[in-house]
Amino acid sequence: MNLVEGSISCLAMFSSGENLQDNHLPTLIQTAFPPLLNIVSSPNFSDRVKMHAAQVVQSCIEWFAFRDESGNEKSMTKILGPALQPWLAAFAQILATPDTTLRFQGLKISVLKSIHILIDAFPGQVKKHIGNLYGPIYQALNNCYVLFEKHAVKNDELDEIELEEGETAAQYGLEPYVSALLDVTYFIAYKSKFRPILTQALPQLFYMTIGYMQMTEAQTETYARDPNQWVADEDNETACNIRISASTLVTELISGFKEAAVTPFIAALGKRLQESGEASNKHGWKMGEASVYAFGLAAPIILRKGYTMDWQGFTNGILVPGVAAGQPPFIRGRCLWAASFATQRLSNEQVGTFLQVAANYLNDKNEVLPVKIFACRALSKFCPQITNPAQLSEYLSGLMQGLIEVLDSLKGDTLLLVLHTLHILVALNEEVAENALEAIVVRLQLLWAHNYKDHELVNHMLDLIDDFASYPSCQHRLQSILAPSLVNIIKNGDGQNFYVLETALQIITHMVLRSTWPVHTSLSGDLFPVLLQFMLTSTNETVIDRGTETLRAFARTAGDNILAWKNDKGENGLQVYVQIIARLLSPGVPESAAHNVGGLIEKVISLYGNHLQSVLDDIFTAVLVKLHTTQDLTLKQGLLLVFVRLLVHNPDMFIDYLSSKRLNPQDPPELVYILREWTEIHEHLFGNFKIKLSLLGLTKIFTCNNPNLENLNINVRGDLIASTGRATRSGKSQKAEYAEEPVKLRIFKILIQEHNVLVQNEESLDSSISDSFDDDAFGSDDDDEDLLTSLGQEALQEAAGGNISDPFAAQELFQFLDQFLDGKHHVDEEDEDPDLKNDPIYKMDLKEFVEGFIYGLARENAEFFQRLLDALPPLEKKHLANYFKF
Repeated sequence: MNLVEGSISCLAMFSSGENLQDNHLPTLIQTAFPPLLNIVSSPNFSDRVKMHAAQVVQSCIEWFAFRDESGNEKSMTKILGPALQPWLAAFAQILATPDTTLRFQGLKISVLKSIHILIDAFPGQVKKHIGNLYGPIYQALNNCYVLFEKHAVKNDELDEIELEEGETAAQYGLEPYVSALLDVTYFIAYKSKFRPILTQALPQLFYMTIGYMQMTEAQTETYARDPNQWVADEDNETACNIRISASTLVTELISGFKEAAVTPFIAALGKRLQESGEASNKHGWKMGEASVYAFGLAAPIILRKGYTMDWQGFTNGILVPGVAAGQPPFIRGRCLWAASFATQRLSNEQVGTFLQVAANYLNDKNEVLPVKIFACRALSKFCPQITNPAQLSEYLSGLMQGLIEVLDSLKGDTLLLVLHTLHILVALNEEVAENALEAIVVRLQLLWAHNYKDHELVNHMLDLIDDFASYPSCQHRLQSILAPSLVNIIKNGDGQNFYVLETALQIITHMVLRSTWPVHTSLSGDLFPVLLQFMLTSTNETVIDRGTETLRAFARTAGDNILAWKNDKGENGLQVYVQIIARLLSPGVPESAAHNVGGLIEKVISLYGNHLQSVLDDIFTAVLVKLHTTQDLTLKQGLLLVFVRLLVHNPDMFIDYLSSKRLNPQDPPELVYILREWTEIHEHLFGNFKIKLSLLGLTKIFTCNNPNLENLNINVRGDLIASTGRATRSGKSQKAEYAEEPVKLRIFKILIQEHNVLVQNEESLDSSISDSFDDDAFGSDDDDEDLLTSLGQEALQEAAGGNISDPFAAQELFQFLDQFLDGKHHVDEEDEDPDLKNDPIYKMDLKEFVEGFIYGLARENAEFFQRLLDALPPLEKKHLANYFKF
């Protein structure tokens, strides 16, 4: 026996180790799978030995899934297919073993993980076996529910199992086992062609899954003691936790089965709520909480899809009574939270009732903290959906006061949640924000002092500062409260704690960007000169870079007031700005400290260009010198965009200046250098505005008829030809070779490539995503939905001994991509410069612009266009032929 265990251990280490390679797999599978199957099927070995044997198989399946994902040849998977067939029968047999007591479940957990991977990565392999596999899984969920109720919901006994040294119930007990059962069911529901197997079982499956959503006794005690853990668990969708797995399954069942799921879901909900109301033990409320939790998860899907449901009946019969005094705390809180998801179906009176309840919870000093947290979560859903401000106005002051009072007693995740809720409320009403400003900002300063390294807290604080600064009536008060401490921090300069100094600059930037001039004297008279001096003397590269953004914010907001300001030397603000720019471009300042200097130069030239005539050439020269010497891509992009801006606004000045400018008399004009660098760096630009600006500038090269450009006959780096040599053993390769081509041809290629990307993104957005089987080596026969449904029902009937009793008497999936195409994911650009929103370039429809330019070029200069067309590589030609019909 010890020899067998040792051999399995060696196989386990080998199969899961980094040294496993593709060429090892055929031998490992052919040699090891048959004897391992014999071990798993034999009554002579313990479950632990069998588990280790099954884990070797699991590791091989995981390896194949990884290789398949990496694009490995499908022929490779043929090795696993035949060897896996007998294992699938063994998996079903292992899972069919009854679960009647708390025990070691490591073997079944390993089996379920293998099935999970197969369903996800190789559905074609398991589709013929899914009925035999899911029958025991379904029955196990039924059997384990009794154990879950007894040992987890009514008692805290999940750890009371016999384990060997080094083992824990969290690894091999009931919780990870049931979570694995639910997770496999989730993947069956997620795969559209496996989903029909669950059709007949939907009523019982909803009923059972809602039961598994109950809070355990351990969770109840933990959440009452530590609300932070409750907030963390509510937001965690990946932890090995029965409640989380069950809630995820409920959501997927409704999403997958669509309107067909609503009736069985509501029936299951009603049955569970009835049981909760009839329960005579102290744990009965847990079923009610789980039921309302399930409703809250399902409500957004049902609303979004327009499925039929009796919203008023559920609200008046369950939610309104649920928030009444005398109900258990988690019931009151959960009902308020669930109501917030149904805001669109509530009457004004009902919304008012729930808002008043939230205010009462927050202001009641005797109310337990979890209920207050539920109120915060509910408000974050309620308020954005209420379109009539008058409906909120009478409750806002009470809600705000309650949230402010709660701030003093919170920390961690609960504190962040309350700050987020305050952010939502402050943004709703200027008068309420003005009344609450001092109380909130003073507390924010205290929180910052004690949590200055907490980036999440700092971000929430900045959100609130943005909110207050956007209200004219709040700006001066906000500035007068914050400025004294900010002045002290900046005065201390590099001697100040790094985190505090960096955040202070962020606060100033956010506050100034949202304000209008004149600002409070504490900002213009005290803080601004201290900031300028700091930027002239600081040696902290990260903080200098942050301060560059702050200077740009001041320039943007102050405008000509920068010119009126004078230091004790008689220099105005613009002169000091030029000194700071010169310092940032000098060799003595680390390049990482100058990442944002390009944006600062752009802003200064655009605002004060008429006052810079005497130093403009010096600034451009310093920019060119830095461009020639830096290898820092971020810095290079920012500096190049200085000249791109110049080209967009004044093409002739751009060409005339750079065509006559030489840093070295022996070198070509700087126009050649700039166009070479620009066309190489364009593909690395990030940010919707920067890409649009660059493309607009490139098209200007076509449309301007400046003779200095034509006379230079500029060539730039073109397409990759080939690497000039193989990689050596040291891993080094020879320098790649690129073609040289005319700058206009290169720009034309860039435009076509960008258009191709835009078209592909649109096609991805418009295409419907469906779960379909890959034609993998395991087979790809078409699924017969009726057959699969029948197969599933037969398997479930067999698992239940032929008698399943019915307990009932009677994607925003594309949101991110959509935002991506709209440019909304580049919020950082608007944060850095709110003026961008009013810039025509920012509003430009990039795809429409590129198409208009290409069609216009073809129409106005057909001969030149044909020469460009003839010089294109096959891929670009194909795109033009397919889309533009050229």
